[in-house]
Order: sequence, then structure tokens, then C-alpha cells
Amino acid sequence: FIPKNPFADLTGANPTSIISVVIFAAFLGVAALKLLKDDVPKGERVLTAIDTLQSWVMKLVRLVMQLTPYGVLALMTKVVAGSNLQDIIKLGSFVVASYLGLLIMFAVHGLLLGINGVSPLKYFRKVWPVLTFAFTSRSSAASIPLNVEAQTRRLGVPESIASFAASFGATIGQNGCAGLYPAML
Repeated sequence: FIPKNPFADLTGANPTSIISVVIFAAFLGVAALKLLKDDVPKGERVLTAIDTLQSWVMKLVRLVMQLTPYGVLALMTKVVAGSNLQDIIKLGSFVVASYLGLLIMFAVHGLLLGINGVSPLKYFRKVWPVLTFAFTSRSSAASIPLNVEAQTRRLGVPESIASFAASFGATIGQNGCAGLYPAML
């Protein structure tokens, strides 16, 4: 688990890459905090650089998010053009079943929000950009930065809680598809 080459692990080349990257990030974080404690001006510059890098990556993620629908359209066009009508009809019935499952999931989620005193309409309106991006990209991990932003700016969740909840929720929620799709079959 100790990274031999953290930059190679950033590519996901090994089965234990994620653990190695987390360990390397922890070392970087501890080093940054020690630098901040020992040499405040340099430590503040490091933290400013990290904040700038995070903002830069967020801009890149937003750019990719804006371009994603065009890529999905191109992929769908290729699939439809190379398929026969019977396959498209079978796929269409699967898509309808998927949407029904998602509709039930949203209804249950809205019911739980209402029971806990949160207006489902207000909540869904605030998180709609995250939901639409996660749905169209089909990637929980790619939606983490947008998720954190929605929690902090729209829902008023503290940054530390939002960062943990978004990353933990994206990982722990991956079993949702494992339950939904076999149930549809």
C-alpha cells in the first residue's frame, strides 16, 4: 500500500492505486501543516497554491461538464446507427424500466425528506445541477466537486462535512446500481 511511485498510482495502474494515492495525499497534508506551523509565510503560500489548484481543477471539471452532452450525443448516434430496430426496441424497454426505478427512488427520497421536515421541492431545486450531471455522466466520482459545491453554497453545509459526505456517499452509494438493475431483470 505504500506508494513506490505516487504519480504512476494516480493513473490507477495498480489494484491498490487508490489506497496508495490516499496515503500519499495524507503525507502531503501532514507536510503542509508542519510547514505552516514551522514557517507561516511559506505554509500560507502552499495553502494558497493548493486552493488555486483546486479552483483550476473545478474550472476544468465545469468545462468537461459543459461538453459532456455533446460527447454523449455522438456516442448515442454511433450506437443507434450501428444497431437494428429490434435491439433499439429492447434497449428502449430497458431504459423505460430504468426510469421507472429512478422515479421510485426519487419518490422515496422525497418522502424521507418530507418526513424530516425538509421541503423536497426546494431541496431538489438546489441539487438539480448535481443530479443532472451525475445522471448524464454516469459517474459518481466525476460529480464529487459539483456535489461539494452544491452542499456548501446552496444547502449551507460546512466545507469539511460536505467534502467527506460527497466522497463517502459516492463510494458507499455504488451498490445502488447493483440492487436496481438485477431487480429490473
